Amino acid sequence: MIKKIGGDFLQWLRGFHYVMTHGSVAAAASAMGLKQPTVSRQVRMLEEELGVQLFRRVQRRMTPTPEGLLLYERANRLFADVREIRTEIGRKREEEITGEVSLATTHSVAGIYLPDIIKLFTKENRGIFFTILGMTETSLILDRVQSSDVELGIALGPQFPPTIESWPLFSSRLVLIAPKNPVRGKKLCFTKTKEGALADLRELDGAPYAAFSPYAAMTHYMNEILARCNIRVTVTVRVNTSTLLAAYVSTGFGVSILDEFTALAHGNALDIYPLPEIVAPRAYHLIYRKRTYLSPQAQAFIRHLRGAGPLLNIAPGDAPSALHPGNSA
Repeated sequence: MIKKIGGDFLQWLRGFHYVMTHGSVAAAASAMGLKQPTVSRQVRMLEEELGVQLFRRVQRRMTPTPEGLLLYERANRLFADVREIRTEIGRKREEEITGEVSLATTHSVAGIYLPDIIKLFTKENRGIFFTILGMTETSLILDRVQSSDVELGIALGPQFPPTIESWPLFSSRLVLIAPKNPVRGKKLCFTKTKEGALADLRELDGAPYAAFSPYAAMTHYMNEILARCNIRVTVTVRVNTSTLLAAYVSTGFGVSILDEFTALAHGNALDIYPLPEIVAPRAYHLIYRKRTYLSPQAQAFIRHLRGAGPLLNIAPGDAPSALHPGNSA
């Protein structure tokens, strides 16, 4: 037998979930379109109902207690079940699938890989719209997916937490990018193989280098490779997006390393050298939480992604050299 549940319990739980997801009452209230006192009251009433403290409040900061963390995990599952009831059981099977697909990924994937794919998908599914969050680091994408702030993510693999389901989407070679025009009267040139790749990675030794932030996956990956080859570069600037990186390289801040599909999108101002085979392509994966309910629209988009292939909005003929099918990663 199920005991009587107050009609406001789910609203209190929803307010708590927003505070946990957004980090503060103020941010939660803004996201919910409510006033701060209303959200504060929802959390307080939930604590009274459960008889536990869900947050420690110190100087306006709200840190979840162990009970709060446990409730957040349970609330994620509960709201997933509620979504399933509303979308799967509540709607007629013959109705058109509608609603939001929320997705977090890198700025490059969001701006270069996804637009044409989403355009084709929404042309066939006019009732579906997208909320896309551009992230600077893989860890941030994972955080958004783990917290159920978004349903889907596209992130670099292949290693993901055991709570994450992943499917290889595409892979991209890494390339050296250099300014196309001379810098202070000097042209940065590197030796190419017959296939057009960089002949020797050691030519980068001592070169001026525009880098990603120290926390970026690309930074860790390339630091390991350069250290293994005993190569030292001179960092001239650090940025947090590939668009900024291409801009600074093109204006003469040195050279850098990018995914090929990103470099090709900025190719008019750059010389591009695919890296030697010792630097493996990087695989991007579609990710979502295991044992969680995915909305019908998210499931439809996953099916579309698996059948769309590596479609990119770049110059004709560039895509085949930039990408390899996901199952080859």
